[in-house]
Amino acid sequence: MKYLARAEKTNKKFDLAFVDRPSFYEDKVARVDFDINRDHLGSDLFFSINHQRFEPRFEELTVKEIIALTPRTIPEDYRNLDIYHCGQIKV
Repeated sequence: MKYLARAEKTNKKFDLAFVDRPSFYEDKVARVDFDINRDHLGSDLFFSINHQRFEPRFEELTVKEIIALTPRTIPEDYRNLDIYHCGQIKV
């Protein structure tokens, strides 16, 4: 989180980001949190999410294309197919 705060202050831009965060995280001491339902908006993005109540807000993005990768990336032994989402968002 500290790195991202510094990057934002210096207007650092990324062409590609791999984000492997938990669906929800809260640090009460640092007073920061991350919620996949709130914070998934961004630039070109590959995402892989295992969250039972994930609700994408893609309509809030100006996107060139959204590519569904779920069928090609789902593990063979994955039990709950309803919660796995994988894709690419091109902004």
